[in-house]
Amino acid sequence: MRALRRGLALLLALALAISLAGCGAGAKEPQADPGQTSQAGQGSGENSDVPDGGAAEGSGEEISMDDLNVRNTGFGGFADEFAAYVEAAGYAQENYMISPTSFRAALALAIAGAEGETKEQLLKAAAFADEEEMYAWYRGVSADIERFAEDLELQKERFERDRQWLGPDAKAPDGAFRIANSFWKNAAYEGSLVPGYKAKIEGELGAGAFEASPEEITGQVNRWVDEATNGMIPAIASDLSKSCAVLVNALYLRSSWIDEFSKFGTEPGDFICADGSKVQKDFMNARRDTLYYEDEGCKLVILPMRGGVDAVFVLGSAEDLAAKMNAAEYTQVRIMLPKFEIESSFSAGELPALLKLRGAELPFDPNGRADFSAMIEGGELWYISDIIQKSKIRLDEEGIEAAAVTAMMMAAGAAMPPEDPKEFIADRPFSFFLITDSEAPELLFSGQLVK
Repeated sequence: MRALRRGLALLLALALAISLAGCGAGAKEPQADPGQTSQAGQGSGENSDVPDGGAAEGSGEEISMDDLNVRNTGFGGFADEFAAYVEAAGYAQENYMISPTSFRAALALAIAGAEGETKEQLLKAAAFADEEEMYAWYRGVSADIERFAEDLELQKERFERDRQWLGPDAKAPDGAFRIANSFWKNAAYEGSLVPGYKAKIEGELGAGAFEASPEEITGQVNRWVDEATNGMIPAIASDLSKSCAVLVNALYLRSSWIDEFSKFGTEPGDFICADGSKVQKDFMNARRDTLYYEDEGCKLVILPMRGGVDAVFVLGSAEDLAAKMNAAEYTQVRIMLPKFEIESSFSAGELPALLKLRGAELPFDPNGRADFSAMIEGGELWYISDIIQKSKIRLDEEGIEAAAVTAMMMAAGAAMPPEDPKEFIADRPFSFFLITDSEAPELLFSGQLVK
């Protein structure tokens, strides 16, 4: 994919955790009850824009592959089926956001400790051919993060060089992009971490390995999550004391628009919801040269971010998104985009059900068939009891919180608008995607605003 311009400002944070439960006579604490594990995602005090349940595991409804309306975005079957499953599970008419990247990174921690058919099923469900491909994928994500940091340093150097010309209100560029992994063993359970597993997750996935008592593990994991997401996700669980171990990934991004939206241009207006009703939202307005694509089925605008991450907004079908992005051309576009904030929480069995649908049954088997012997030795057998994910996004004229917008102001008036610009008026349901601008683009986050 050709290189795209960089810009846009928003803050996204997401944490995902896999809880492992033990079975067998060696457990000192009661096993985690799979029917109660959805409580792990509660207690954070956050309000979600999505329903608490869904047609997923534990809801009494079964979802099959035939029920999924999978759109082929061109960014991988795992991401596409993840979004399709979430919508089939009750979120099709709801605002939501997911992170395929965080989900796969958390799965990588489990895959590294699995053996035999358990490993094979998890690899297939996570869309990896083998463990080496998995680590190569993670190195690619890490390289995108390094490029983000390098770009931010260049922006800061330019700001300092040109500071005297920028005016007293100019702010230095600010941003952050990071991924973090950790493994937490509950000290109440027998067994010890296999040295080779510890070496793999530290060396290949940059994960710290920790041990905590049942009384302390919930607080310690939540403090780690809070710090890793800069406070966007203050807690991932309300009670982890009955889990043998918790495998956690956190993905966090903060950046700013290169071409800032003026606050003076923001106006209230009607947003037409998916059900036809109308709600009031504050719409940001701008005219600018940017990458734009249009056909009879969709309109698409690309607003790139500092650091090499593109925000893509789509009205209509996101089918063949990668190809449409590649075909987008620079043109003058009148943009009207609502300010929004979305929080999502998937803790009612949706993610385990998705993996089972993709063929991973053994990792969740509580009867001794799951094989995580490459992870733990000298204790009871482990299996995956639950997977939960939370995410949050806030978008406004500047980006997020104290995001700095410097280069945007310098370029705002560079060209006169043509008489008849293209229009991207997002006053009705639209989808959004955060994708790295790299040789192998990674779909970090995706979601939709429908109400």
